[in-house]
Order: sequence, then structure tokens, then C-alpha cells
Amino acid sequence: MRGALFGPVQSPAMRRGVVAVLASAALLLSAACSGDGDGGSSGRPAGSPSASGGSAPPAAPSRSAGLAPAKGSAKVVSTLTEGLKSPWGLAALPGGDLLVSSRDEGTVHRIDGESGKQTLLGSVPGVAPAGEGGLLGLAVSSTFGADQLVYAYFTTTSDNRIVRMSYDEKRPAGQQLGAPDTILRGIPKGSIHNGGRIAFGPDKMLYAGTGETGDTGLAQDKESLAGKILRMTPDGEPVHGNPEADSVVYSYG
Repeated sequence: MRGALFGPVQSPAMRRGVVAVLASAALLLSAACSGDGDGGSSGRPAGSPSASGGSAPPAAPSRSAGLAPAKGSAKVVSTLTEGLKSPWGLAALPGGDLLVSSRDEGTVHRIDGESGKQTLLGSVPGVAPAGEGGLLGLAVSSTFGADQLVYAYFTTTSDNRIVRMSYDEKRPAGQQLGAPDTILRGIPKGSIHNGGRIAFGPDKMLYAGTGETGDTGLAQDKESLAGKILRMTPDGEPVHGNPEADSVVYSYG
């Protein structure tokens, strides 16, 4: 993914659809192989049931028999932007522009959806890049028009965590991100397989795919947040309908 960010972008509507599909697929895959702030849930998969509750979880996909494998190959139709350093996370803003995280630099850029112009939003404090860790996934709040919040998953010196930051595009470039508010901490970190994809689902809950850090046993350990798909409220609390009422763990592998 170094150099050109991505290829076949024809329109904002199409681009948002592609980004949504890619984010959803990556979220599920990262659970299997994949700064400090105040507050936030603890690293154990337990906590208080969400006060807001949330809707029932989406139905688990069924296994379909007899499906033929996909054929064909990807083709880059055009390059929107290039020259980004260690681009990793990708999230679409409501108007069609894109946010991109730099894993190793700990920065977030906004990419104009038509011209490809890059604008530096700022750096995320507390990021400790090493190996496959650093500033990883990004997600735009499902109510961005009202709260202007951007979520990020990143590696610190002690763990992986999820934070949210206010975004004010009226501020000077490089100073548009507010201080991180940690909503979930204590996700195990490692030199490999940190996971990191995050996305809001149709139920407006936040989903995160975490890695097993190279220790495959953690994926089966129900007391660990590693190697899991997590489902939480926008505040980082467990959602009504999760397998365990006091846990953000939605699925383990």
C-alpha cells in the first residue's frame, strides 16, 4: 500500500461503497490474523452493561455451500494520491473525502476525494510504532455531522487501545485533531498481529478486530481481548446483545 493509496475511484458514492466493503472485510479478517489518555474501559473483556443499550446484534452469516471461488484480477484504473508514508487506516468522511493514518508516523491526513490533495490533520500523541504496531485503524463517528468525532486504534508502549478525537477543519493544518479520549484500553500488543481495523456497523455500534500478537492461544482465551472481534457503544461500553452482558467481546477465534 506504499506509494499509491488506491486505484479505481470514479465518484464519491462509489468510493464510499468500496471503502465500506473493504473496511468490513478487513475487520473480520484481522481478528484471526492480525499515547496514553485518561479514562477508557479496562483491558479485561468485562465492564458495566451499556446504559444506552443498543439494538440487537446483526445475525451471524450462514455458510453457503457450492459457491464458486471468485475469479479475475484487480486493476488500478487511476491513482488518487501518492507519497504517503506507511498508510494503514482508511475512513471516509460524509462528503467523500478520506482520512488516512500513517502507522509509523502517527499522523492522520485528509485526502480530497476529487483532487487527491493531502492535508495534515495532526499527530496522535502516545503512538509507539514498532514492528506491525503503530497508528492503525480509523473510523468516522456514525453521527459525525453532530459530534465531529474520529476514532483511532493504536499501539502504545504498554497496549493497544481505542480513542476518539474531535476534528475541527477550521483550525490550521496540523492542529485539527483534539486530545485523544481513551474509550478502551488493555488490548494486548506485540511485534506482530496487533489487529487494528475499526468500523461502525449498521447498528451504529463500534466494531474492532484485534490480533493475537503471535500467541494463538490468546484467541481462544475468553479472558483476553486479543484475537477477537469486539462490539461496543461509541463510549467503549459493552452492548446489549453481546454473548456476555458485561463484555465487549462479540466473537473469538
